[in-house]
Amino acid sequence: MKKLALLFVGISFLAATQTLSYAEETTARFIEIQGDSMISVPPNEVHISITVERQDFNLKDAKEKASKATRKIIDLAKKFQSDSKLIETNFVDVQPRYENEHTKQEFLGYFARSSLTIVFTNQEAYYQFMHKLPSEAGDHTLRVWFELGKIDEFSIQVQQRAVENAKTKAEALAKSVGATLGDVLQIRDVNVQKEGGGQYPIMMMSKREDSSAGQPDMEAGLKEIRAYATVRFQLK
Repeated sequence: MKKLALLFVGISFLAATQTLSYAEETTARFIEIQGDSMISVPPNEVHISITVERQDFNLKDAKEKASKATRKIIDLAKKFQSDSKLIETNFVDVQPRYENEHTKQEFLGYFARSSLTIVFTNQEAYYQFMHKLPSEAGDHTLRVWFELGKIDEFSIQVQQRAVENAKTKAEALAKSVGATLGDVLQIRDVNVQKEGGGQYPIMMMSKREDSSAGQPDMEAGLKEIRAYATVRFQLK
């Protein structure tokens, strides 16, 4: 009988302890707020996509002309870009053309197109390459755009600032109700977004024109990196 009484007391104490713990959890005070941050950084990579097109009434010769022009561009790029992995050939395409495509009358020849992409991490090398390009490539079409390589280090930086921003906001709100911040209980919904920059198309540069004239520089394509983070703080 005495053992049963002790067991009942033990169960009652355990139940009371769990109830108290639950009550403490439900009455714990906290504040949850979203912080944000944004930094603007100049891109550190220049991407150039170049397409050359050559025509000949002989299919093999048309293709060889396009391939030869592409090889000259690659050789030029290697003078200013030592990393061959940043020079990539994309495609070679050959199509017959006619004055009237529907009736296939008056054959204009075979038109071979070859495309490649080059990435420069040095702006001065990019300028020098663009200055030399017309004399080496002849007629060509190109697009230039800027990218931000090694973005991870910037992402970490802007995320840290977003958390600091959330703390600043939380401190101000806590002070308004006579409370102070305690420990960080949770950080969630961390989101990083990259914006800005863009492409700068330059159509049909000929070998008599200077491709470097009027070229945008890296500063013109500033990238914005934004971060958001929801942080929960204990309130004292």
